[in-house]
Amino acid sequence: MPLYTSYCLTEMASTVAIKKITDLSTDKAELLSGYKVKIAADNEILLKGKALFDGYYTNGKLLKNVMRDGWFRTGDLGVLDKDQLTVIGRKDNMFISGGENIFPEEIEKYLLMINGIQRAIVIAAEDIEYGQRPVAFLKKTDEITEKEIIKFLKQHLPGYKIPDRFFAWPEKYREDDIKINRGYFRSVL
Repeated sequence: MPLYTSYCLTEMASTVAIKKITDLSTDKAELLSGYKVKIAADNEILLKGKALFDGYYTNGKLLKNVMRDGWFRTGDLGVLDKDQLTVIGRKDNMFISGGENIFPEEIEKYLLMINGIQRAIVIAAEDIEYGQRPVAFLKKTDEITEKEIIKFLKQHLPGYKIPDRFFAWPEKYREDDIKINRGYFRSVL
């Protein structure tokens, strides 16, 4: 069965870009027709097209001022190469460690490539020297050591992106959540 990963937004009535899962060498997804995509100066993904919603319905009113010049600001960060989009993270997840921008999603991607790691979430922890440092919560299916995890990550990431600490996945975390609640993990840190 062919499997695909996709970049979808409710505000665009679902799928904007799609990539066949068989090619793990790239994160580039092919844009579907009917959408216009551009990247802002801060790397935020901007979208427009016929499927774009009219605005958010809040307190009995339709808020139409969510667009600028007809473009919807997604809050997602990405790179556009012709008709291929690479999503690199969320603006509100990015944090700075010692002057370096860190996107937790990038670290999570590599953690999930490790056999025996079923779930991974990376958050920023306060650090006296660097301001913030990445830490990871892991749900493991196999006994894999921290040393083995770090060895694998060092093959793919610069040292400043390697989490300083690894924690077990909290037993009380609700697994039925569609999106991971990063705030919950910050509260148990």
